Amino acid sequence: AGLVRTSFFPDVEAETSVADLEMQSGMGAALTDMATQKIESAAQQVNDNAKQLFGTDKPPIKSIYAFNTTDQKSKTYIQLTGDPERSYTSQDVVNAWRNYIGPVTGSKSLEIYALGPGAGVDIQVEMSSGNYEVLALAANDLKNKIAEYQGVYDLKTNYDDGTLEYVFALNQEGQSLGLNQTDVARQIRYALFGFEAQRIQRGKDEVRVKVRYPESERNQLSDLQQIRIRTPQGNSIPLMQIGSFEPQLALTSISRINKKRVVFVSGRVDKQLTSSSEVLGDLQRNYLPALKQKYPDISIDFGGQAKEQNTAMVSLVQGFALSMILIYILLAIPLKSYLQPLIIMSIIPFGIIGAIVGHMLLGIPLGLLSFFGILALSGVVVNDSLVLVNRYNHLRGVGLNYYEAIEQAAQSRFRAIILTSLTTFMGLSPLVFESSFQAQFLVPMAASLAFGILFATLITLIIVPAVLGIAERLTGRIETANAPS
Repeated sequence: AGLVRTSFFPDVEAETSVADLEMQSGMGAALTDMATQKIESAAQQVNDNAKQLFGTDKPPIKSIYAFNTTDQKSKTYIQLTGDPERSYTSQDVVNAWRNYIGPVTGSKSLEIYALGPGAGVDIQVEMSSGNYEVLALAANDLKNKIAEYQGVYDLKTNYDDGTLEYVFALNQEGQSLGLNQTDVARQIRYALFGFEAQRIQRGKDEVRVKVRYPESERNQLSDLQQIRIRTPQGNSIPLMQIGSFEPQLALTSISRINKKRVVFVSGRVDKQLTSSSEVLGDLQRNYLPALKQKYPDISIDFGGQAKEQNTAMVSLVQGFALSMILIYILLAIPLKSYLQPLIIMSIIPFGIIGAIVGHMLLGIPLGLLSFFGILALSGVVVNDSLVLVNRYNHLRGVGLNYYEAIEQAAQSRFRAIILTSLTTFMGLSPLVFESSFQAQFLVPMAASLAFGILFATLITLIIVPAVLGIAERLTGRIETANAPS
């Protein structure tokens, strides 16, 4: 019902954040440097306005480090001050940094996020089709739709318009002179990149001597057209006389999955406002069917954390089913009953409810580690039921009727059941309420165990006797005549 949020990985405070910039194809290193400097200045603005933003005089950012990975890409890292008493989160700093950066001219994508476990893209929708133009249109529509959700940012697509290139086509005059595309391309390359004229041995090193046009004669398109091409007859003629250049866009990269061309739309979410599962669930229910109807040639799949989460959940469900089978077998053998193990295991769903309620009370989202805790919880909560049922069976064996046996069993085992559960809860409580960075990964698992055991214990003394009574009545062993009034 939305009362408890879900998150594939716990929301853990990170000490380092990064701005990952990619410029449009064809942008030079100088423009990338300017954009990176703007990102660095924005980080400094966060420090300068710390009082206004976070109500503290202490600058939240300890250091800033930026570098270019290629001519079109750069990374800018910020390291936060390690103040355990700070009132703001790393996500608050990232949000402020993003606001101060604003739009970056010439950028293809800019991702700003906190580093740490689970720092991959939260949302990734993959679309494949044989028609690349249709994929581009569908990706643009989807990107605009996802941008409408609150808390979603850093949206990008891998659709590539391509870079401008000039394709040379040889005309009839060039062909009549005995030239072909390979000859012309080779000579153009020699003119621009150089022809190795000789090699000179200089000590242990070999120096390659290349000959090419001066730099002033190979910078413009008009220079390219004036390159002299030597014909098989030994004559030298301008390149523009034997052919022409046609401008066109060429893709710099092509993404494929299972041999199909793929365009994906990806983004990140502010987990304080929403979650990837909420966004993807709403898309799947209310938008993707209409998009598929508009573009029937495309196929849609989820990637990123959603794909990893589905894979992990399938594995968890299989593990849960196997554990239930093993628990049933281990209980059925000593009890010599097919029905009583099911009565004992009936408490497991209530333990799961307790785990979910515990997450709601603590205000932490259900995640992968929470489900690990629930899986472990299933093997622990049956202990109280087993103690009660085992005592009940003993009393029935000495001749007591159902009502006397269940009353005495509950009274005699009440202290053991309560103390066992309370001591387990108290033992886990320091980890549940721990606030240090290192403990945040284990808090969801500990919360599942602690609150699941506590809730199941209270239910055990009510549910198990009732279910036992139902089972005895179905098997005809209950003595209705001796029922208490």
